[in-house]
Amino acid sequence: MEEQLKQIFNELKAGLNKVEESFKQHLGTIRAGRASPSILDNVVIVDETGGTVPLKSCATVTVAGMNITIQAYNNSYVKMIEKGIQQSNLGLTPNVNGTSIKLFLPPLTEETRKNLLKVVSETGNTFKTSVKQVREQSMKKLKAMKADKLLPEDDFKVNEKAIETQIQSCNSLIDDLLKKKEKDITEI
Repeated sequence: MEEQLKQIFNELKAGLNKVEESFKQHLGTIRAGRASPSILDNVVIVDETGGTVPLKSCATVTVAGMNITIQAYNNSYVKMIEKGIQQSNLGLTPNVNGTSIKLFLPPLTEETRKNLLKVVSETGNTFKTSVKQVREQSMKKLKAMKADKLLPEDDFKVNEKAIETQIQSCNSLIDDLLKKKEKDITEI
């Protein structure tokens, strides 16, 4: 019984950590009121062989104000990086100068801010649904243990409460990150 409970809680923790990390990464790719290198995380660089390479492995990215500078490690990467940025849905135009690429992020319009807030809210709901699915998987296993008479009612309630506590903690973290991102978007 103890081993099964331990496995349920390990799987719950792993599932919630995965949701949290994915959510943080996804929020980082949504543009806010200021420049951030994380908006380039989803830019796909296709190398000469047709394989994909993360931007971090072929260039350094620096931010100064509303400008992002990408310094390619090698001249051969410049065109690939430029093409990757153009094919992304960021709406940014790369300005190539030797081995560096400059991106200027124009200030967000009121309409763009409203659209971004909507995207952030939908993203939060999507990830809260993922949390709910992780919860359901854990509860299903816990209920199966109870049905198989491996877990007395009192122990079931204690473990159910422990699961709910972890779920609430994860949802609170998502809410806090959402509020922070919304504040970043609405700041002028």
